[in-house]
Amino acid sequence: MTNTQPPSPGLMSAVASMKQPLTFFTKNLVRYPEIFQSGLLGFSAFVIHHPPYIRHVLSDHARNYVKFEKYRYLRLIGGNGLVTNEGESWRHQRRLIQPAFSQAALDRAIAVMWQETDAVVCRLESRRETVLDVSETLGELTIAIVARCLFSSDVAEHVAEIRRELDLAQQLGNVLLRIPLPLYGAVPYLPVFRRITKAATRLRSMVTGLIARRRACTERPADLLEALMAAAEDQSQGGMTEDQLVDEVLTLLLAGHETTLLALSWAFHLIAHHPVAFERLRHEAVTIDASQAGGHGALNQLVWARAVAREAMRLYPPAYLIGRTALDDDVLGEYEVPAGTNVLINIYGLHRHPAYWRDPDAFQPERMLDNFSSDPARFLFLPFGAGPRSCIGARFTMCEMQIILSAFARAFTLTPLDARPLYPSPQITLKTGRPVQLRIEHHAAGRGQEASARPVRPIPA
Repeated sequence: MTNTQPPSPGLMSAVASMKQPLTFFTKNLVRYPEIFQSGLLGFSAFVIHHPPYIRHVLSDHARNYVKFEKYRYLRLIGGNGLVTNEGESWRHQRRLIQPAFSQAALDRAIAVMWQETDAVVCRLESRRETVLDVSETLGELTIAIVARCLFSSDVAEHVAEIRRELDLAQQLGNVLLRIPLPLYGAVPYLPVFRRITKAATRLRSMVTGLIARRRACTERPADLLEALMAAAEDQSQGGMTEDQLVDEVLTLLLAGHETTLLALSWAFHLIAHHPVAFERLRHEAVTIDASQAGGHGALNQLVWARAVAREAMRLYPPAYLIGRTALDDDVLGEYEVPAGTNVLINIYGLHRHPAYWRDPDAFQPERMLDNFSSDPARFLFLPFGAGPRSCIGARFTMCEMQIILSAFARAFTLTPLDARPLYPSPQITLKTGRPVQLRIEHHAAGRGQEASARPVRPIPA
């Protein structure tokens, strides 16, 4: 094994990273195009943004790299679901859950996405709203979509409460992740720890109740919960415990809501500030009514909406960093990776790396019109990760973004309400520094008005 260690930006650079972490990552990838090492307050890591190294960690040698120990407190929110689980237990859960994201299940979800989006557009049209609070409106919409896809129609009265508890748990989780490692022993005694466990308990209680109600139903809808329950009860595949079932439902609620909301918030902000890109989105939405064709195949016609979604996630990936820890000694190129080394995959920097992206800080959806640019096999565009632990709901999120972008562009013109720059706020995920608010102008032939005049398209059986 080689003795070569990655270069280090130095102590002052590491101190600066606490105040402006994204600037730290982007500046140092220019100085160190492949890898560097950094550490502070009991935490050190190799930071990588070189595709072959990323492939090595996430795909080729994925079994040697587990999630950061620092992320163990995410289990307080989502239990031991797919996001936090490890090893053979994770592989078993992934195999069980994969059928829940089949093509038939996705087609049913797409019908729900259109219906819920139409309802929100109609509501905005009827109220003649002039300001769109993107974070609030799309927060309600995305949690309604994922909750209905999970639980069908029997969860509507719980949507607001589920969102409130999820938001609280995530806010508290951000606090925990910022606590330096030497102080982790004190975490269980901090007030924030007790608050997050209470929020998680309330969430688990709601989900447990919804599962019990489903088991008591004589008619069982074909939704994600039904698929998960079937997997849990399938003893030929090993099944899963009741706690595991609840964990996976919580994980899908959390990830399905948060990732899509953040990606959409940035996408809406970007198209509002780029009128040419918005007009192309509106023209596509007016010309192609993909809601009438049905299913995932119809969304393939919304190529510009898909490109806008991809480019927004290139510039502002919700999962802007991926953390792993080496179980055994390894090497990355010429560099030694001793067992126990933390490896931080710099997704934000990779997506803005000048060696791989022309004019990397510019919003240019046209670069995403071909599937080559966004092919995860190239390890250059990784908003959903890559390898065996890539996001199981990636197609779900992309479809949802295409639908919501198209429906809103068809019904409204979106322009900036605030001229101030919008900066990202790096927490567990890459949030907007303030709520996104836009000015909306209603169109006489908006999608919402058309939708209200026709029957709702049924969910596929």
